[in-house]
Amino acid sequence: MKELEIIIFFFILLNTIFYLKLNFIANKINVFDTPDKKRKIHKIKVPSIGGVIFILNILLYLFIDNLLNLSSNNINLVYLILTLSAIFILGFYDDKFDLDSNLKLILFIVIITTYFVLNKNQLVQELRFSTFNQYIQLESLSLIFTVLSIVIFINAFNMYDGINGQSALYTITIFLFFIYKSHFIILSIIIIICSIFFLINNLKNKIFMGDSGSLTISFLFSILIINFYQNENSFVCEEIFIIMMLPGLDMIRLFFQRILKKKNPLKADNNHLHHLLLKNFSLKNTIIFNFVLMILPIILMLLGINHLFIIVFFSFLYLIVFYLLSYKKFRN
Repeated sequence: MKELEIIIFFFILLNTIFYLKLNFIANKINVFDTPDKKRKIHKIKVPSIGGVIFILNILLYLFIDNLLNLSSNNINLVYLILTLSAIFILGFYDDKFDLDSNLKLILFIVIITTYFVLNKNQLVQELRFSTFNQYIQLESLSLIFTVLSIVIFINAFNMYDGINGQSALYTITIFLFFIYKSHFIILSIIIIICSIFFLINNLKNKIFMGDSGSLTISFLFSILIINFYQNENSFVCEEIFIIMMLPGLDMIRLFFQRILKKKNPLKADNNHLHHLLLKNFSLKNTIIFNFVLMILPIILMLLGINHLFIIVFFSFLYLIVFYLLSYKKFRN
């Protein structure tokens, strides 16, 4: 218990120092998000270095965990550290130099595939569905399925990180879920501490997550959810979908819309749900609405409500909200 208190105090101190020196660090690193009056509607350039403090928290914890053997898990820390670092560097480079979206996707796939080729015990071997009481063995498709699933979620989370507060609240929620399930408790506490500090400053428009942050956090979450899925036979695919539902639904809808309009499905635009909400409501109300829409399915799942009902109901709710926000009479 004393070790835990010392670790928590250390990470609170680390994040406090970082944000006290935020402007100094931002000027040294020189990675800013500059407004363009199109998608980027903030009025001044903002440091896009949220990933720096997140990767620092994560890597320091993994080092301490390895040193003190705080948790018992079957994740190879060396491979995890190297992969997280590679993803962070890729995201950081994109934040600084605006990497081509297609090249970025290819590099993601290479990095993630390399991780699972070297760490095959982390591959998803079977799909468990509670709705139909069905088990599907992936066998030779396990590598393709695992990599594709993570790439899709990373992209969904990255697209979800579109307005202040949104990605931080989602991160806090999913790591509270891990604490509730008694899984990676110390790491989850540290990520939540980091996210709270980030949330406070992000809402004040002092810092953005950046690709370096959203990609790093979403990959870490993916690895932890796979680990939890493989070690808890009661955890099923529907529950994973419910946790990732709102970012996932928004991404799927945008992909189809862009393809139908003959646009690059990976190219960013301002047609996300949060953009549509901002056209009709204040930033505060948009954040609250999105948060409620994101957390309600998870709460209902934890209360034992039927998984299929939650998925169908909230999918329809999402489509109804999108239709209302898109309807010209409503918007006018």
